[in-house]
Amino acid sequence: MKALRSAFLTFLFLTVACSAAIWSSSDYHCEINLPDGLPHTSEHWITAGSTEEGTLVGSKRVDGTGYIFLGYVDLSKRPNFHLNEKTIPELEKRFITDTTHHSVERIVVNGLPGFRVTGSRVYFGNHFALVIDMYEANNLIYQVVGMKQQSDSPLKDPNIRFCLNSFRLRK
Repeated sequence: MKALRSAFLTFLFLTVACSAAIWSSSDYHCEINLPDGLPHTSEHWITAGSTEEGTLVGSKRVDGTGYIFLGYVDLSKRPNFHLNEKTIPELEKRFITDTTHHSVERIVVNGLPGFRVTGSRVYFGNHFALVIDMYEANNLIYQVVGMKQQSDSPLKDPNIRFCLNSFRLRK
């Protein structure tokens, strides 16, 4: 009985701590876990849409201190353009304008190689730390963006880190 109670409490804790909604697209062959958090708290996240071309889905904290966006760059019209160190400055400006980037590193998330750009930007008059993960696949460059206000790194936020690390390709 103690083992069952312990297992239930562990399950309940993990469910609350990792509360997320899976967004999936068969058209763009990808999926991501968007945070939703606990209602009526500053940790609560809501869907943030956009009509801008290249934006698939987004989420933001209700208090506006954190944002996540998933977008893409279509390579079908630019067959010789690829994700690499030389194209990153153009790509980071494509999806999130007015950024100041600080570093670029190679990453592998869920078996998918890519690049992580860290930087900062001013958004709605507030300073945000920024991280952009970029991957090339399916004739697209996927961009997963996390922004956190009053922070030196969005990856210190467990919701943003979880979301960025959840990006994966679908078959």
